[in-house]
Amino acid sequence: MKRFSFFVLFLLPELYLSAQTASDPNNYDKYQPREYTPMRYFPKSTGGPLVIKPYTHEPVVPTAKKLYTFINQTKSTHPELKSTYKGDWNAYVDLCAKYMARGRDYENLSKKKQMKYFQEDWELLGRSLYDDDYQARKEAKERSIKDSLARRDRFVSDSIQFRTAFVKDSLAGRRKFVDDSLYRADYRKKHNYDYVVFDGPHGEPRLCYRNGKLIDGKIYNEYGLLEKEYKGGRLIHNCEYSDWYSKAIKDEHFDRGRDDSSFYIYDKILRRKRYYYSGNDVREGRIGRDEYYNAAGLLTKKIGYEWSDYKYLDKMIIDYLEYYPDNKTVKRQKVTYFSDSDISRMGNVAVMDFFSNGSRRQTKKYRKLSSGNLIIKEIWTYRDGYADVEYYDFDGNLEHRSTEYLNSSWF
Repeated sequence: MKRFSFFVLFLLPELYLSAQTASDPNNYDKYQPREYTPMRYFPKSTGGPLVIKPYTHEPVVPTAKKLYTFINQTKSTHPELKSTYKGDWNAYVDLCAKYMARGRDYENLSKKKQMKYFQEDWELLGRSLYDDDYQARKEAKERSIKDSLARRDRFVSDSIQFRTAFVKDSLAGRRKFVDDSLYRADYRKKHNYDYVVFDGPHGEPRLCYRNGKLIDGKIYNEYGLLEKEYKGGRLIHNCEYSDWYSKAIKDEHFDRGRDDSSFYIYDKILRRKRYYYSGNDVREGRIGRDEYYNAAGLLTKKIGYEWSDYKYLDKMIIDYLEYYPDNKTVKRQKVTYFSDSDISRMGNVAVMDFFSNGSRRQTKKYRKLSSGNLIIKEIWTYRDGYADVEYYDFDGNLEHRSTEYLNSSWF
């Protein structure tokens, strides 16, 4: 055991091997070696020394009770001794049964001729039981020593395997850190940045600085929503979110019944306030309308949107546009998508202009070509109860003019 103790002490010194820790993912630009912690050995106890007392002579009072014990122990432990005893085995059994049946369990039977060799036979059985106990204790001790040595061998093997794996992982971690560091350094050098915040060791750049100024990058709020975006040193987005919009983004089970005007994003750079449909539709990005403002904060344009219910047309389309050229007069347009028959050919467009009092001023109808482009089809200019209509061919050339009365047709 002394040799083994020395070997364990040899394994126990603290080893510092190269490995980047993952305990601080935001500190990936600083290399931190990881400390190797050896496995601890807990020896399996083998107990105290094996002490076997010598066999001692045991005089016995030859009663029926002792005879009964002798018979049962012989049968259960060493039945082969029946033929070895000096006394007659059957005589022992008959005598024991006779006295036990009379209730004379403790009567001394030493004067019975059947008991002449009982003391010698008792000693022979006792010696055999002594030898059995000695062998059992010896084998148990040998097993405990064997188990202890096996545990030690496993510990040594596991320790070497654990250390080998740690060294391998540590070197791989160091190489990965070097690769990541070169990647980050090359990115900074290539784009002439002084400092770059990445989203991970080998991740995407989040914030890029030059001369202490943020040049490119995006800043997000606690909900993961974009607050500010810089590009080329300019702030191109500066967003504010309504409380209900933020709550709807955070909670997918947010109440859908709230008024849509509660869900909006205001981009101070674009001067655009974008309203979304309520509840879960916010998470799907379903826009209701856009409002644009001038530098004085006055509304200049409003665009309303509708969404197609058809799977292949599940996209945002313009429903109407309103302009405010003098900050008070409304100039409104309505955009309608229609088809003569087959819904799969939807794509023809009608754009309606309105006067500030809400009456129609003009409608321009466009046809969609196979190329996907729109070309003018008709122009309706409204007057009191009728409209002047211009019709165009497939090349966009004027074909003829006519006057239509508006008693049945919206267009």
